[in-house]
Amino acid sequence: MRDDLVTWALSRHPNGTKQIGGHAIGRALVALSTFANADAVAWPSVSTLAGMVGGMTERDVRNALGALQDQRLIEPQSPPRPGRVTRWRLMVSDLAGYPAGNGDSHFAGYPATSPVDNSSNLAGNLAGNLAGNLAGYPATNGREGNLLAHIHEPNAINALATLCRERRLPLSPDELLPEAYRIGRGDPWDGYLQIKAVTAQPISNAQNPKAVLRKRLKDVAS
Repeated sequence: MRDDLVTWALSRHPNGTKQIGGHAIGRALVALSTFANADAVAWPSVSTLAGMVGGMTERDVRNALGALQDQRLIEPQSPPRPGRVTRWRLMVSDLAGYPAGNGDSHFAGYPATSPVDNSSNLAGNLAGNLAGNLAGYPATNGREGNLLAHIHEPNAINALATLCRERRLPLSPDELLPEAYRIGRGDPWDGYLQIKAVTAQPISNAQNPKAVLRKRLKDVAS
């Protein structure tokens, strides 16, 4: 694993699509980056990525990979073939500008990667190592650098979607989820409950509803 590529992935902000939100696409990119070798190429299976990123199905992962390819953040090394894992290259604009990776040293002594699925350097060790390897990187989407979803995230996402629809909030569930993590101090459900409380008073008639909501969210966590 190249730490510099994980840092690069954390700094990207993919756009959402009709099939999947930008937040989830970004998580998939970070997950993919943890498998990248010295040439910025990774080939984990779809099932491996789905199991790694909480709350995402294999269909979600495929949609995310397709969106990342469309946005030129990744590209296949060769045309996808049925029954074979696709080798993806991270489209780092200036790979030479990144320091040589030393992330592989984190996994010295782990099994060699497979030519079919290079996930073996993390298999069985992900839970203990991934959070530690990312601990020093910038916070992403309110998770304080932790890639793995909180156990309450799926319920929080559904509840935020309902809240946005019923109260006609000017921010999307994807935009509110990072706020829920931040306000809930890492627990998105606690954050959702506080967001629900601060949006009880309608803001749709405000001159700038989005600015009003952002101020309320900022104030509730201060």
